[in-house]
Amino acid sequence: MAVRLDPTLSGRHLGPYALGAEIGSGGMGKVYRAYDTRLERWVAIKEIHDETSGDRLAQERLRREARAAARLSHPAVVQIHDILEGADGLAIVMELVEGEPLAAWLREAERPVAPRLALAKEIASGLAAAHEAGIIHRDLKAENVLVTDEGHAKVLDFGLAKKAGKESLESQLTGHHVLVGTIRSMSPEQALGGELDSRSDLFALGVLLYEMFGGASPFAAESSVETLTRICTARQEPLAELVPELPIGLSELVDRLLEKDREQRPASAREVVAELSRIEQTVVLALATGEAAALARGPSAALPGGERGGPPGQSSALHPARRRWLAAALAGAGSAGSR
Repeated sequence: MAVRLDPTLSGRHLGPYALGAEIGSGGMGKVYRAYDTRLERWVAIKEIHDETSGDRLAQERLRREARAAARLSHPAVVQIHDILEGADGLAIVMELVEGEPLAAWLREAERPVAPRLALAKEIASGLAAAHEAGIIHRDLKAENVLVTDEGHAKVLDFGLAKKAGKESLESQLTGHHVLVGTIRSMSPEQALGGELDSRSDLFALGVLLYEMFGGASPFAAESSVETLTRICTARQEPLAELVPELPIGLSELVDRLLEKDREQRPASAREVVAELSRIEQTVVLALATGEAAALARGPSAALPGGERGGPPGQSSALHPARRRWLAAALAGAGSAGSR
């Protein structure tokens, strides 16, 4: 769903904000573009319908987490400006981003590896900034990431509590009556109703990367129960087997992120950023070391120093899988955004 500025206003106001067209909806409520009449700027407002209006604890939790998220300033995170309280519940005022959800961006065309890697690194970087600020996302998924018109990632809903409501296929209630995520992206500890920490977000990041580079969800099944069972017990097909042409190391990183035992996952999102940066550099190295020329010469061409980095002059054939990932990487090397 593309987000575009539209000067048409509905005539309805929330405090100093004049509401415009609806630009999104979900289990929590609806999102509108709106005009801030004080600062003369466009914003996005998410109205959170409070189905438990008497639950003061839930409202206070939302206020507290919105305040925490508002202090988070990172280019890959949608900024929170304000929180409002109205007759129908609470509303969050956010930065308005021109772009489209990552899920739609991925569906629209076959995207080269390089721009997908650039977005993945930005998402992980925003996640790292949030974790370092003490904020856990709890619902990271492609639908909660926007791709701007300039090709950068913006993560939505950092630290916002999920309001109590009817359980659906994609939502689960904790013992505190708070929606905490999307079933296909839940970590095993989240699926089992356990305590969450930043490594639970890393599992969701692994699911997201699997979807970005593999084109499918690693655990999604026909029913929510089967999906949860697979999350807790099944091992995903490695990306290296599903898509052999992907950059070397990416499949191993995703497998680590998707470990059932959180102790076996990377220690932090910052570590994931560093690993994604290293994988990105393999594309640059391919160009710098002449692998592009080897690729152009065909499958019998030798890599400089050999396939496994042997002494100069010791050549070996370019493996078909390696040719494929080089082709994918080089096709997008010039189009990846930098930040």
